[in-house]
Amino acid sequence: IENGGVLVDGAATVGQASSSSNNLVLVTYTSSVWSNGNRIYVGQSGAANSLVISNGGSVISLVDGVIVGVNATGNGNNILVTDPGSVLRNANNLTIGESGVSNSMMIVNGGKVYDSQGILGSECFQSGCISTSYSSVVVSGAGSTWSNGNSLVVGLSGWCNSLVISNGGNVFSTDGNFKGSAIGFYTGSNSVLVSGTGSLWSTPGYVKIGNASTANSLVISNGGVVVDGNGAISSNPGSSR
Repeated sequence: IENGGVLVDGAATVGQASSSSNNLVLVTYTSSVWSNGNRIYVGQSGAANSLVISNGGSVISLVDGVIVGVNATGNGNNILVTDPGSVLRNANNLTIGESGVSNSMMIVNGGKVYDSQGILGSECFQSGCISTSYSSVVVSGAGSTWSNGNSLVVGLSGWCNSLVISNGGNVFSTDGNFKGSAIGFYTGSNSVLVSGTGSLWSTPGYVKIGNASTANSLVISNGGVVVDGNGAISSNPGSSR
């Protein structure tokens, strides 16, 4: 979708079956719009599928959210939002790794993402489970923004998920359904790095590092800033390190 083209549909899937891999949707240049009345799946069961929004393109999901990596075989799928004016607007949750491994989102060079609630790694409760693990989000560069109207949870129930905010990128979240934002809600070894001058994670409520889980981390370095209402480390029984 380019040069001012517009596509309006009910719902969309990029990579539906497990055999559906390496598919690409590109929305590029100002006034190019992909508007979905319902949800967007990037990698329902397929692997290595991508949604790229660049050069001022716009993608909209009006109702049921955006999920990158829906089922267990939905591995290595990606959203890239890059360049000033490029935007992903989502009225519901944005989930990176509902199931699947190594799903990701990159917001760089002034791209912007808006959603109700952000979740990395959402469906993996038992220790040693690899499903929904190793999901990642990078927000990097001046003007690059991820704005969550609700909570942000890095590792809801998945292991080894990560958020990197660097080189002036900004992330915003509020209290929401989880009574704050969290790094490792039910499962451990999740991390957030805020690094570089102008890099910011801002939330008016709690930031919980290990709500009921172990080996989670928040690192603030090289002039990065985290602003919150309250901070809690190991906030419930079973949380440690």
